[in-house]
Amino acid sequence: GIRSKREGMKCLDTLIDLSERESRDWLSLTEVTKLANETGIRSKSEVLEMLKLFHELGKLFHFDATDNLSSIIIMKPQWLVDRVAEVIRDKDMHQYDELQQQRIKDNGLYEDYKRLYEEGITTRELLEDLWGHVQVDFLLDLMRETLLLSDYTFGRHKKGDADLYLVPSLLTTSKNLINDDDFECYCIYDFSKVCLPQGVFDRIVCVLIAYSGRFEDSQKPVLSQGKAMLWLGKGSVICLEEGSQKIHLSINKSDNASSSMRVITHTLKKVNQDVMNSKLVWDLYLSTNDENTILYEKAMKKKLKPWFVTGQQKADSAVIQRADLNVFMD
Repeated sequence: GIRSKREGMKCLDTLIDLSERESRDWLSLTEVTKLANETGIRSKSEVLEMLKLFHELGKLFHFDATDNLSSIIIMKPQWLVDRVAEVIRDKDMHQYDELQQQRIKDNGLYEDYKRLYEEGITTRELLEDLWGHVQVDFLLDLMRETLLLSDYTFGRHKKGDADLYLVPSLLTTSKNLINDDDFECYCIYDFSKVCLPQGVFDRIVCVLIAYSGRFEDSQKPVLSQGKAMLWLGKGSVICLEEGSQKIHLSINKSDNASSSMRVITHTLKKVNQDVMNSKLVWDLYLSTNDENTILYEKAMKKKLKPWFVTGQQKADSAVIQRADLNVFMD
């Protein structure tokens, strides 16, 4: 453990003093380690333990999910809020000022800017510009980990192509552009026992975009506000739509029902655990051949087809044949 609470508090006071004195929003792990060493906290493990404790107490922010995140200690949370708000904003209510807009145009990024607020897709170059070229890798990883942004690999054909990212909360196009009328089966995730908070659907889309992009034969997704059509490998197409306290999943072929439902359920569990502190509660209803729905637990007892399959049909399902979902999700 940390040698003593006194040394830990002394180090914290030093960090806060430095942050205030030099108007520093964040400090590097290298700096913090050096200051900690000077106050008697010698080992790297003790430094990280101290940062974890102060993070939990809300004295600073230190994330450790990736090396980029671990390398920075946030002393002023408003800096994080402001950086994210440079990207995720209502462009009509919170427009960039004339100087910012002119800079974006002068830097040749106006088309990128338009695409971000029309299609929710952006380039690294635009993000670097919006963030003033400061801690871009940290901010990208932060938005990835909080599922506010996803790597968008569709349309990248060769190594030199620009990095693209999807920010689902900025999608503005109409749901009506996506037609799933001829899909063979569906299921409904019903959150009405508690609620379906705003932003959960966008985060599910974030995870699935990254997952879909792992299949070489996935087509480019069709995305709109509250509705998404995605390919999970060759021949497997799903459509997700957010409704009133519900998420509706349509599946193009009944052969893909079991595997598609497992992917979405696994995704939802990941979002619930990673972002929602396991507060989401839902019932799952599966479509039946007579166009009704049945609760998942009852369908499982009945081994209802096409949702519960065994043997070869399961092995042939199009979704999880070439990507291990558990490895990907974890």
